[in-house]
Amino acid sequence: MKASLFIALLASLLTAFQALLILLRGSGICLNEGRRIVDSLTSVPPLAFNVMGFLFFQAIFWGLLLERKNPGVPLKAVKVLALAGMASEGVLVAFQIFITEAFCSYCLIVFSLIIILNITLGLKQIASSVAVFAVVLLAFSSLQLKSAESAEGISLDRGTYGIRSAGQSRGPQLHLFFSSTCPHCENIIEVLKNRKTCTVRFQPIDEIRSLDFP
Repeated sequence: MKASLFIALLASLLTAFQALLILLRGSGICLNEGRRIVDSLTSVPPLAFNVMGFLFFQAIFWGLLLERKNPGVPLKAVKVLALAGMASEGVLVAFQIFITEAFCSYCLIVFSLIIILNITLGLKQIASSVAVFAVVLLAFSSLQLKSAESAEGISLDRGTYGIRSAGQSRGPQLHLFFSSTCPHCENIIEVLKNRKTCTVRFQPIDEIRSLDFP
């Protein structure tokens, strides 16, 4: 029970901190660019995800505290919530596998905390959570979904922000997928400024207000 309480509290603090960062600076923490890709392909704002995550872990935390005073019903409710968390993570993980084809490190950390939480709730909970996750993952994989790479009949021109033409030159045509907040993308754009012999199509993955490119 103590381990479950600790995990629920830790996850609550993590999601609250992430939500606070998004409020203050517009983006949260992530160890790779996977989060930006995932965020750009979902209609639910990252802030909403983290607020819901915070409320989810808080419900589990207080449910476990109530279990100490009134054993029985609170723990059953906590186990149901933990299974619901595994089902939700099944959808999110499947989305990253089959749609974005990129993993968000922050999402994986939250996923790991939910796994550990289910483990601390006993052997039956472990078996149930594995079954729920597997069913959701299999159901998602059975859908006829196409990733950005495998989609047919969809032109990349639809997402073009701007084009730098090479003029009369018959150089290569490049599609640059970039983020307005990615320093690596900025370095690539700086290099391309001097490559006058290639046509560049700029494909932003987030909202772009202006682009300084000759």
